[in-house]
Amino acid sequence: MLENIEAVLFDLDGSLVDSMWIWQEIDVEYLRKFGIALPEKLQMEIEGMSFSETAFYFKEKFQISDSLEQIKSDWNHMAWDKYTYQVPLKNGAFEFIKYCHENNIRLGIATSNSRELVENVIQVHGIRNYFDSIVTGCDVAKGKPSPDIYLEAARRCNTAPDKCLVFEDIIPGILAGKAAGMQVCAVDDDYSSQQKEEKKPAKAFADETAPKKKRVNVIELRSPYRFEGVEYTEVDVSGLDTMTINDAVRVQHRLFDEREIAASTLCETTTAFAREIAAKASGLPPLWTDWKYHSTTV
Repeated sequence: MLENIEAVLFDLDGSLVDSMWIWQEIDVEYLRKFGIALPEKLQMEIEGMSFSETAFYFKEKFQISDSLEQIKSDWNHMAWDKYTYQVPLKNGAFEFIKYCHENNIRLGIATSNSRELVENVIQVHGIRNYFDSIVTGCDVAKGKPSPDIYLEAARRCNTAPDKCLVFEDIIPGILAGKAAGMQVCAVDDDYSSQQKEEKKPAKAFADETAPKKKRVNVIELRSPYRFEGVEYTEVDVSGLDTMTINDAVRVQHRLFDEREIAASTLCETTTAFAREIAAKASGLPPLWTDWKYHSTTV
């Protein structure tokens, strides 16, 4: 999934942290102050909007007299303790972030939430220092599904859009990532479970792009061997017929050895070199008196 990926960009709510559930509670409580019942489809109508766009939408739709800054301040205050004490990271998120960091993959956040809340929650979970860029919807001209926020996150990560992988849980965010020319992986979240069918094309990305497993037969050399200017310590001999391999192993009095081996450590070689190995092994030259054969799945 991370092949040719130089930066991973996370949506925050519902993708990186499990927080979507709190916003309906906050909207109910906030509108109650003005004697307004929560409209049934409100959450769908504001999906993908930036914090400022959502405040403007509330002000216009519900004729709220408070300023936009006051509306946003009230929401930050109402959500602060929840983000501090009740919002966990998504399962596996911390381990994945560490993996990306250790493998020099840049990390960014592109969120419709407020900067105050995103900075708070990532500090609480001890992951702030892993991120190269944090962009909110208020930093760009248009919120999701416009690509603006992901293009800006990529720019701040100094990474081309086609080298970015986006994790998103809602349709406007998925469309934003795709519109930015990025690869998108859809995230399961209870809040957006009704969008499951719509998310399937993006959700299938991880399976479609994951390296396909194959059976690999390897001769591991105890002494390096130089062939056509390249030094080899282990050789993929999958192209050789089983009889040739078995004969070579029997001649050397070695047993088959099953063990895991990373795909990146397998040396790619020509059929000519593989056959030369088998031939020399059968001929018992001194060079090949100490080697072993194994088969593994990569």
